Amino acid sequence: MDAPLQIAGGLGIYYERIAVALGFATLVAAIATFASCRTFTGLVGRYARADLLQNSAYRSFYKYHAYYWWAFIVILAVHVLSSVMHTDLLPTAGDPDFAQHWFIVGFAFGSVASFVMQFGSCRSVAGLIDLFTGKPPLSWRIYKGFYRFHAYYWWIFLAAVGGHVIAAAIHTHFWPGWGG
Repeated sequence: MDAPLQIAGGLGIYYERIAVALGFATLVAAIATFASCRTFTGLVGRYARADLLQNSAYRSFYKYHAYYWWAFIVILAVHVLSSVMHTDLLPTAGDPDFAQHWFIVGFAFGSVASFVMQFGSCRSVAGLIDLFTGKPPLSWRIYKGFYRFHAYYWWIFLAAVGGHVIAAAIHTHFWPGWGG
């Protein structure tokens, strides 16, 4: 079945706009998650010589880190669903924007893979594992080895998301329907 959402003058532009709007929301949730992470406070402390945790407004923001992850996951799931509605499951050869959609999808796959590594190594997930198993995962040698690279997983995640955002912005000219 051809992608009914790519028909000129049909619903394609609306599904694309929904996907892009949700992409912006996903990006905001990702930024909130990163900005509330211990990795971020460590970077600011190292390079700006400031302890963010001494600021009461930042502490109020920081304490909701686990909730930012869940908001990110939910918004991301809806973003993926709307993107699939726009392009079908995967771009096909009949798609007039086949190559551009594959660049976007390729970076999306990289973003999801790095997200799994990032989320899996988060202190919030370690707390959940401890809650359900009754055993702190940081006492497990394999998990501890995985967990210690949490800050590096952020860089992989941010690079993949950056590629995805840039590819999508080039394709949509920042917003679907603008530009050529």
